Amino acid sequence: MIREAEPRDLERLVQMGRAFFHEAGWDDVSRWDDAGARDALGRMMGRDDCVMLVADVQGFVVGMAAAVICPTWFCPDEKTAQEWFWYVDPPARCGVGGPLLAALETAVRDRGASSFTMLAVASLRAETLDRLYRRRGYRPAERTYIKRL
Repeated sequence: MIREAEPRDLERLVQMGRAFFHEAGWDDVSRWDDAGARDALGRMMGRDDCVMLVADVQGFVVGMAAAVICPTWFCPDEKTAQEWFWYVDPPARCGVGGPLLAALETAVRDRGASSFTMLAVASLRAETLDRLYRRRGYRPAERTYIKRL
């Protein structure tokens, strides 16, 4: 079942966030902070300009997805959504990720977004995600680069 994230999900969201952080290789440019992540996730829940969903399988959260919605800088009357995260535990990836993404797209559209930007971490199945995104109607828009300062 895909549902809105609730405060009772916070610890599980932090666990999955930590797993994604390490899996994506962010260790070389940043550090993970459980308390900071918990606070950020808690502040995001229930806001009109944010969507946070979980995939719940028999009472256990196996996936999470979130996005923030804001006006575009070039046309303030138009809203866009930006993925904040989309992650599914590896054993649950077959069959959970697609419905979670579809629900996130619907939720941001329902909150007024007319466009949606998804990200793909270069070190994590970039080619697979490229094919998936293109099949769902996305097109490449830009690349991002990061370094530790």
